[in-house]
Parts: sequence; C-alpha cells; structure tokens
Amino acid sequence: MVHGAVPAIAQLPVAAVELSPVFIAINAIGICVFVVWVGRRLAHPRKLMLTFAPGRPNTINPAHIMIIMIAWIASVSIFYGVLGNFFPKKSHELKVLTALLAQMVWLAGSGAVAAVTFRFGMIRGLGLSMRHWLYDTFRGVLGYLAVVPICTGLFLASLAISGGEQKPHAMLEAIVRLPMAWKLLVALSAVVLAPIVEELFFRGLLQSMLRRYTSRPWVAIVVTSLFFSLIHINYPNSMAPIFALSVALGYNYERCGRLYPVMLMHMIFNAVSVIDTLWWG
Repeated sequence: MVHGAVPAIAQLPVAAVELSPVFIAINAIGICVFVVWVGRRLAHPRKLMLTFAPGRPNTINPAHIMIIMIAWIASVSIFYGVLGNFFPKKSHELKVLTALLAQMVWLAGSGAVAAVTFRFGMIRGLGLSMRHWLYDTFRGVLGYLAVVPICTGLFLASLAISGGEQKPHAMLEAIVRLPMAWKLLVALSAVVLAPIVEELFFRGLLQSMLRRYTSRPWVAIVVTSLFFSLIHINYPNSMAPIFALSVALGYNYERCGRLYPVMLMHMIFNAVSVIDTLWWG
C-alpha cells in the first residue's frame, strides 16, 4: 500500500496467537457450527455447488474495476500528502485519516459504478435489499462462526511454517496507541466502513463481473478471493486466512444474492479483531 496507509480490512486478531479465552470460546462454537454446516451440505450438495445461485445481470467490465482501484490508490497518495502538512509523517493519526478518506473515495466510486451497471438497480440487482434482514442477520452470524476456526487454523499454520512473527496491522497497532477519540475513528474505519466498501467492491462488483464472464459462481468466488488476499500482501501470514474468509463471504453472497449478510460477517470479523486487540493486546 502507498506510504504504508493500509486500509482496515479483515485481519485475524494479533492476540489470537496467544489464544485469549474469548477467542478460544468463539472458535469452539465455530467448530460446532462448521460441523453442522458440513453435514447439511453433504445432505444437500446442490447448495454447495451453487446450482441455483441467484443471477445478478450487469454490464461491469474490467475498465470499471481498474478505474475504481486507480482512484482509490491515487486518493491515498493525495490525502497522505495533503494531511502530511498537518500531522507528523508516518504518524498513526495520519494513517487513520488517510485510510478513512480513501475509503470514502472507494465507496463513492463503487457505488457510482453499481448504480449504472446493474440491470435491476442497486437494491434488487446488486443485492442491497433488507427485506430479509432477520434471516440475513442469522446467516451473517452463523457464517462468521463457521469460518473463524478455519481462519484461525490457517493463521497458526502459516506462522508455524514461516517461523516468523505476525506483523501488526497498521490499524490495530494504531487503535492501541491512540487516545479515545482516535480509537473511535479507527473502529469506524475497521468495523463499519471497511466491510461496507470492500464487500460492495469485491463481492458486489468484481465477483458479479467474473460470474457473468465465466458463468461459474465458484470460479468467480475463487478468483475474487485471490485478489482480496493479494491486497494484504504486506501481511503474508494473514493471506491464507483472509483467502478463506473471502471464499466464505463469496459463497454466502452467491447463495442469497444479498450483500447485508456478508457485510455483517465481515463486520463481526473485524469487530472481534478490534475488541480482542484492545482487551488483550
């Protein structure tokens, strides 16, 4: 990322390496949920194969994706340079404000593209409907619980294989060191904005585009997840768990065709990271 201004995106809690009691409990519950999910998918394999995944007709093309990414990366450089006149270089405050403002540019660009490329609009076409909010909330919570033990296992395995220590995420490091007002800004960026922006872009736009080109939901999910994990290349030990998280997010999006449950999954994932870091970090 430019100037080290890494966006607050899915990141396994650094404290999870020490297996905090709360994180152990979450993983224990998650294992049970995952086992039940596997049993249900074995009983209904067509759901796993996404045979009846809802379609999302759109006209998104690679140029749309590239323009959004270029605008986001350029905004990071611009905001970092401008705000650098008011904050010390490489300070946590500078990184937090840069990330927040760049996220807003990313959100605006993604929303603008979505508004003109989905045949049935953003609500129905992209999947921003809240008609089934109670069911989708349940799906989001269970989805998080099912994937978190997989992410934990991959993270610990990656640490063991690399023999190295996990580099602290810029935003998680900032939230520990900054005063309360800044902690709230970090939480806003990590727990609210990041899941909304990233799910709108990666699942809503990129995955929908790839599915239209390939006509294969799983190909779209895997390729999108590769891109999603690659933007975390500064945190190599987190790339495998982030890939797994992205696959779970993509699968859930294809299953229901709505973004709210995957945004909620992402929000819970990041919220646990933030809370666990503040409490045990």
